[in-house]
Amino acid sequence: MKRVAFAVLWTFLLTFVFLFLCCVVAGVASAITLKGDVAQNQAAIDKASREWAGPMFFGSLAAAVVLSAWGVLPGTRRRPAATTGPGVPADCDFPADCDFPPARPTITVPVGTPDDLPPEVAALGPPLRIHEPGSIAAMSGFTRFLTFGIGLLLLVGPLVVMNAIGHDQIPKTTYQVLVIGGILAGLMCLVIAIVPRSPYTYRVHHDALVVSDRKTMRIVPWDQIQALIPEVPFFTDLTVLTRDGQELPIKTSVRDFHQLRDTVFVRVRDHLLPLMIRKADAGRMVEFGPLAISSDALTYKGATTPWDEVTKLLILTGSGVRKLMIYHRSGLGLWPFIQLNLDRVPNTLLLLELLKRIAPPRLLVPAEARW
Repeated sequence: MKRVAFAVLWTFLLTFVFLFLCCVVAGVASAITLKGDVAQNQAAIDKASREWAGPMFFGSLAAAVVLSAWGVLPGTRRRPAATTGPGVPADCDFPADCDFPPARPTITVPVGTPDDLPPEVAALGPPLRIHEPGSIAAMSGFTRFLTFGIGLLLLVGPLVVMNAIGHDQIPKTTYQVLVIGGILAGLMCLVIAIVPRSPYTYRVHHDALVVSDRKTMRIVPWDQIQALIPEVPFFTDLTVLTRDGQELPIKTSVRDFHQLRDTVFVRVRDHLLPLMIRKADAGRMVEFGPLAISSDALTYKGATTPWDEVTKLLILTGSGVRKLMIYHRSGLGLWPFIQLNLDRVPNTLLLLELLKRIAPPRLLVPAEARW
């Protein structure tokens, strides 16, 4: 649903962008091709505008719909498949016969009180840490309404007071400071008032992560987390994908978010990485979105390449983007046959850890900086 909402928003914006560009091109073309009397030129332009207004609008709308539906714009991208291996058979006896533990339904229980937790949560023992919503994310509706009112007052209050007192009664510098300061403070209050309220609280236990949303508490054992889907700033949160298919967001608005994120990664790494290494060492592919790797070869978008054919492996960072680039001999080492945006790949940190352990040592060398 969120992806559809972003697609609609982008369609609306791009329709007017394309329409504006069409008008600019038409204006330039008219200025170049039309010569002679100004009145005749204006009449010709008006006639062309009436004839082409409809096609230009619907053409711009069609282009906007195509581009929005393509999935290349922020918020409209489809999440890549988050798989760590083939499906686990129902009769699988982990770990003797399986690569990964069998999926179990996530336990969901009603929220209790701090002194009367549900038995399923109480059985986990005392939490190692509790991450509650931050001060702004936990603000009540009344507090937000009051903050919004204060913001409006700060926006218009200084101007009203100055006009009532008289501009000539106050030094110009003081007047500017009061007006600019009031506007900035008012805008800050308005932003704080409209920041979404977060219902999520996270309880970190030794054996599980408990996610509460004010109505229910979901108990997710660490070995039931299948993937961590990276966040896209301003669009999506870091997401925990469970083996039974549930997606649980890790909100940045909770207290000590970075500590919570690091804890979740370490716990997931401790459970998944040994299983991935064992599977890769057995010559079977471990999948990370469009890329799959094993100790013998790697597969990208259906094409398999042995490690012996790989000549260089680079991780590029900069401008907020991380890319994995892999070269092989058939390309003469001039261009990569794999370019993978690591910020779009599930379990991206586990991918890097696995590469360190199974890639040939000749590829695991520091790159020389080039200026």
